[in-house]
Amino acid sequence: MIKHLKNNGGFTLVELIVTMFIMALVMTSVSASLISFSNHYSRINFMAETNDTLDSIAKGILSDLRDADGVETADGRIAISFYGPNSVEYYTDGGLLYRTYRIGEEETTESVLPPEAYKDREIEGIGLLDRDGNAVPSGSAVPSEFILNVTLVPGREDGGSVLSRGYAVKPLGMTEY
Repeated sequence: MIKHLKNNGGFTLVELIVTMFIMALVMTSVSASLISFSNHYSRINFMAETNDTLDSIAKGILSDLRDADGVETADGRIAISFYGPNSVEYYTDGGLLYRTYRIGEEETTESVLPPEAYKDREIEGIGLLDRDGNAVPSGSAVPSEFILNVTLVPGREDGGSVLSRGYAVKPLGMTEY
């Protein structure tokens, strides 16, 4: 005698294939969402670090500018003179920002920030603008109100877009714009 198998409520092959297809769609959309969130977080974090880098650079330059007697600007350089033979010059070279102190006859050059602080970013330029946005003429005294402009080129991680930050400086302090 032949015994008949009982239907134990299992799934047919078609039901399994449809279920696997639906699960694959759900997993793909969840993975895409996680990747999107991760990329967005990375971009925001990268831009926050870039802003911190710009702020650190600007604070050092502005500190020197507040004590300045005069300023020379040319070719992306800012030379700040103090009373007497002392001066400091800021300039870019190879995407890094350097500062050269001259105290009497002695001269010291250093990077404004350590190279690892730039994290795949390059300083493209620095400049001083008057309150109307015009370049401060070379050889002039530091205006009571001025804008320090720092242009930074983020690396490929941010698509290479240029970030330019201006710091409007008034006699009582600094304001970003």
